[in-house]
Amino acid sequence: MMPLEQLHKLKPAPFFVIPGLATERGQAIARVCWSLAFAAYLGLSTQYRGTPEYAAAWMLEAAYLVFATSIWLLVRSNFGNDQVRRIAAAMLDQLLCAATLYFTDEVAAPFVLMPLLLTFGSGLRYGRTYAVFFSTLSSTLTCAVLLSSSYWEQFPTIRTGLALATIFFPLYVFRLTDALTLQMRTDAMTGLRNRIGFDELLDEVCYGAAAAKDGSAVILLDLDGFKQINDTQGHDGGDLVLKHIAYRLSVELSPFGVPARIGGDEFAVVVSKLSARQDLEAAFTRFLKQTVEVGRLFESSLGASIGIYYIEPASITSPRFVFKAADQLMYQAKKLGKNRFITSESRAFTSEGELNSHCRVASVR
Repeated sequence: MMPLEQLHKLKPAPFFVIPGLATERGQAIARVCWSLAFAAYLGLSTQYRGTPEYAAAWMLEAAYLVFATSIWLLVRSNFGNDQVRRIAAAMLDQLLCAATLYFTDEVAAPFVLMPLLLTFGSGLRYGRTYAVFFSTLSSTLTCAVLLSSSYWEQFPTIRTGLALATIFFPLYVFRLTDALTLQMRTDAMTGLRNRIGFDELLDEVCYGAAAAKDGSAVILLDLDGFKQINDTQGHDGGDLVLKHIAYRLSVELSPFGVPARIGGDEFAVVVSKLSARQDLEAAFTRFLKQTVEVGRLFESSLGASIGIYYIEPASITSPRFVFKAADQLMYQAKKLGKNRFITSESRAFTSEGELNSHCRVASVR
């Protein structure tokens, strides 16, 4: 078994997401909002009316709004390959912004760093490879506009400073974002994903289920007997139990999905691709036995009540429904004697995720 002092090193693989825009759908909505905001800016910029640059700005704004709306519809319907769609959308983002800066001169000058911001809105969301690619594209296009535009020739010092900023600023922000995003989505005690990280994974697996070829699963579990350990051995003893459980959960369930601690003695696992349900259930059977062993280490009775909700391939569901259904299964396991898991197989749920029939039960004594 891994020494307890090493448990704090258990951390999920870092991923880079800007808060509030955690999904491709969120990014698509943000594009539409940005387009509407730029339209409002043009409407208020009365000093530019009647100029060719102002007319060009409105033409490019209309093109961007059509583009943003189209991408939103494609994402909503989950049309096409995710990777191709993301790359194509982000490239068009950069190209349209660069064209706006080049053809509208002073009109769009306040938004000269917008291509750089789009880098963090797309690349950082999907990982470092995307981030580096879009940062390079953004810097190249923005520098090309600054060096070739007759408007920016009037401000050589500012132009040079902006060009340097578009090149070097991302390097600093990447490092800062790495630390902040990991910290925001990691439980400090156990090193697992926290509630924010879990909610983002839950959104991904639910919104992607409609086009998924493989099944998936969302699991919620609550420790039985943990309060007694906290009461008799203090919070230090309780913290050690949580670290033990997090380690056991990581060992058994990481091959299937991503474990998380979502609060107190409550944990969760999100499985995005599940080929064999019996393998997942066998892993939970082992985990339940190990949970009992952890309790014995602390001379206390310890167990876990677990609810496993299976998401069928090509199904339409919502994060709220899935979470509620898994939660209902977990509490049903408690009612049936604790230290067991209940699955959603052969089980009916209301439209709100309420449980309304019996299901298969597996227990460990």
